[in-house]
Amino acid sequence: MLIRLYLDDQAEPFRELTEPSEHFELDTTKLSDGRHVLHLVTVEDGKVTGRRDVAFEVRNGPGIALAGLREGDVVRGEVPLVGNASGGSVGIDLRRVETHRGLPLWVGILALGVVLATTVLAALDPFNFRNYRSEADAIESGIEAPPESDEAPAVEPFPVTLVEGEYMPVLEFDAAAADKARGEALYKARCTGCHGS
Repeated sequence: MLIRLYLDDQAEPFRELTEPSEHFELDTTKLSDGRHVLHLVTVEDGKVTGRRDVAFEVRNGPGIALAGLREGDVVRGEVPLVGNASGGSVGIDLRRVETHRGLPLWVGILALGVVLATTVLAALDPFNFRNYRSEADAIESGIEAPPESDEAPAVEPFPVTLVEGEYMPVLEFDAAAADKARGEALYKARCTGCHGS
């Protein structure tokens, strides 16, 4: 089976495919921007046995932008418009990109940069803000902050249980688990203001 490829209204095919699933390239750089149709015609024993048309659009030329008028708008009187065309080059002229109404492009880029920098700082925590509060409390109360550990925290030596009808908690005391130095530091930091030394 032979497949002949025609473009738009060409009378002669620009390519013939003889192999099944044959790869080929369509060079659109030589076509004008706009709508085109690729016609595929199958030929067997000299007879046309099938036909398929594939419509496509080419956009190799400069990008064209129009600010102030959109498709479907209803307008009257004089309408102020801004037209712009920019080619597909590597360099970007930021002033030509700004054909929209509103804030300049550089404001959006700056805002995006600030949001990205804030996100990175929050994720990495380079100034160790997460541990700052607990360390500040420890320094303020005169108690040395416990070292960081992945283990579960130890059970407090004074578990508090409230008995129904009681206004004061009942403290269960385990003398073996008592830490006199920590208790003295806690008392100095939090109790001496009311109870005295």
